[in-house]
Amino acid sequence: MSIQTDAFPFRVLSRRGGIGPERVVIQVARSEEAMLQELRDLELILVFGLPVAVALRGLGGYTFARGVLAPIEQMTERAQTITAERLSDRLPVSNPRTKWDASRPSSTNARAAPGIFRPDAALHRRRLP
Repeated sequence: MSIQTDAFPFRVLSRRGGIGPERVVIQVARSEEAMLQELRDLELILVFGLPVAVALRGLGGYTFARGVLAPIEQMTERAQTITAERLSDRLPVSNPRTKWDASRPSSTNARAAPGIFRPDAALHRRRLP
C-alpha cells in the first residue's frame, strides 16, 4: 500500500503474525523518493536520448547506403554517356577483387559473356544475315 504524506510518499507493507501466543501486526515502511527519482532520470534519458540515438542510427544508415550504392551510381552515370558514337566505351570496375563491392555485377557480367556485354558486338551480330 502506498501512503502520501505532506513530506514524502512512502510504501507500507503490513502482515499479521504471531510472537509466541501473541497475535501481532508487523508493518514496514520505506520512502518512495529514491524510486521516483530513478524513474524521473529514466524518463529524461528516454525523452532526450532516444531521439538522438534514432537520429544517429539514421545518419549512419544513410552514410552506409551512400557508400554501398556509390559504385552503382557511377556505373549508371557512365552508362548514360555511352551513345551510338561511343559504342566501344566500357563501364568502370572499381575493384574487381573486392568480395562485397556493389560493382561486382559489372565485372561478373563482363567475364561471363564478354561478347554479349559489348554494345558494338551486339550491333555487328544484328547486321549479319
